[in-house]
Amino acid sequence: MNLQFPLLSKDYRIHRITEQDIDDVYRLCAQNPRYYHYCPPPVSRAGILQDLSALPPGVAPSDKYYVGFYQSERLIAVLDLILG
Repeated sequence: MNLQFPLLSKDYRIHRITEQDIDDVYRLCAQNPRYYHYCPPPVSRAGILQDLSALPPGVAPSDKYYVGFYQSERLIAVLDLILG
């Protein structure tokens, strides 16, 4: 199944997060220390890089979508979606 990003939102620009976007994701996540207090480990660029490819057993990489929601040029949300 190929996820159609425009169907996820009419209000935000959505694209798949890549290694080039790590700094944007880090800046966003670092603004929410309370989340990482209750859901360790603390945010790090290395952890985000791992999240890009982390999968549960038996799931194909083609079923993972790590996407960012942008308002203008600013990342405002990240979705780690696994289908199947």
